Amino acid sequence: MENSEKKHLDVVAGLIIRDGHALFCQRHEHDSFGGLWELPGGCIEAGESHAEALTRELKEELGIENAVVGRLVETFSDENEELHIDVYLYQIYRFEGEPQCLECRDMRFATFAEALLLDLAPCDRKMVTFLHEAFS
Repeated sequence: MENSEKKHLDVVAGLIIRDGHALFCQRHEHDSFGGLWELPGGCIEAGESHAEALTRELKEELGIENAVVGRLVETFSDENEELHIDVYLYQIYRFEGEPQCLECRDMRFATFAEALLLDLAPCDRKMVTFLHEAFS
């Protein structure tokens, strides 16, 4: 498949840190990249800003409200034969409520070193490697 024919997704992800540990979610088995771990977030819908998309995704996936989306940490890209994905990773400064698994199989807080031992989605492995190197 030619690169121009690949599906392209723009995705936002949130870096939620608690006591030096980042929040990771495990995708449901029936999802694409099923069973793999990732930082919370999702696709940007038409007409949404990155902050609006991330706030919506965090509410839908984790039930947290009023997330304050901070600075863009970094942008990451990955692709396979069918898909090119750009992930915009943002710092989440604060939110209301306690995260819960609404649209994920499991979740956990882990250090970046611990997260590297998880079965991460491909782009999330790039993000966690970057974060581990930058903040260790």
